[in-house]
Amino acid sequence: MAERILVIEDDPDIQHLLDLTLRDEGYETVTATTAWEGLSIARSTRLDLAMVDLNLPDMNGSVVTKKLRNDHCHLPIVILTALDAIEHKVHLMDLGANDFIVKPFNSDELLARLHVQFRQKSEGTLRVGVLEVNFRTGLATWAGRKLELSGKEFELLGYLARHPGRVFRMEELYGSLWMEEEPSESLLRVHMFNLRRKLETAGVVGVIRTVRGLGYGLVLPS
Repeated sequence: MAERILVIEDDPDIQHLLDLTLRDEGYETVTATTAWEGLSIARSTRLDLAMVDLNLPDMNGSVVTKKLRNDHCHLPIVILTALDAIEHKVHLMDLGANDFIVKPFNSDELLARLHVQFRQKSEGTLRVGVLEVNFRTGLATWAGRKLELSGKEFELLGYLARHPGRVFRMEELYGSLWMEEEPSESLLRVHMFNLRRKLETAGVVGVIRTVRGLGYGLVLPS
C-alpha cells in the first residue's frame, strides 16, 4: 500500500508541483487549500505524513502543526516555509514539526527528506540499555519513562542511539538529519542543547557526550 501524504498548500502552482512530484514517486496524495480543510481531512482519513504550508489564508501553519500534533502524535509533519532563520526553524520543531522545506525547494531534496521520515517509521523499535526508541510512533522512553521530545530532538536521539559510544561529526549529523549541503552548527547546537535539557528534566544526566572540535555521541551507563 502506497504511503498517503496530506498536502496543505494554498498556492495552486506549488500544490500542483507537489502533487505531480509525489505521485511520480509512487505516493498517494490528498490535497487541501485551507487549514480547516486539511484538519478535517486529517480527522477522517488515514495519513502517513502531512506537509503544511506556513502561510495559509485562514490559519498560520504553526497553529495547524500544533493541532495536527495534538490530534496525531505519531504523524510525521513537514513544514513548507519561505523563512530560513535558525530561530524560526527551532520554533517549528518545538511545535511538533519533524522537518522543514525552505521555498523555493528542490524536488530531489524534498523527496530525500520524505524518504528519511518513512525510513524511520519502518525501523520499528530500538532498545539500547534502558533507552527505547520507537521509530513507528515517534516516542522514546528511558527506564519506562516517556521523554518529551520535539520531532528533531527525537531524530537526534535516535540517530545517536543507533551507534552508542560513537562520536559523530557535526557535518555528519547535520547532513543526515537536515539533508543540506551547508551545515549550520548553530542550529545543531540549539537542538542538542534542548535535547540535553529535556533529558536532564527527565532525570537522564550525562548521556550526551561532546567532544570539542569533533562532535557528539551517546554514552549509556553500563
